[in-house]
Amino acid sequence: MDAKTGLLKASDRVQVMIYMRALPKTNPAFARITFDGKVVYKSRHNIITADEITPEFGKRVGELMKEVCGVEEPHKAPSFGECKYCPVTSADCVDRVETAKVYEGETDDF
Repeated sequence: MDAKTGLLKASDRVQVMIYMRALPKTNPAFARITFDGKVVYKSRHNIITADEITPEFGKRVGELMKEVCGVEEPHKAPSFGECKYCPVTSADCVDRVETAKVYEGETDDF
């Protein structure tokens, strides 16, 4: 179970799914145990069933961990939404995003 103070986000669900995948692999006491997870918000909760932790999900988590923990530096994807909370200035970080990207254009679609 993971309690959250903010709004519902898909990443909250994935975070608990990663815990559910990792615990049986890292703690022998849980090696043969399957369990459901729960993400709790102020006014609701989401249940994650054990069958949602599929082999494909495990494969994707493994690939992500190999990228994050590998010898090569992971692909950078800075954003204003993340950089605005970081205390490192643009003088020390060439990848820092200082302003939100605004998309402008014209279309006949709407």
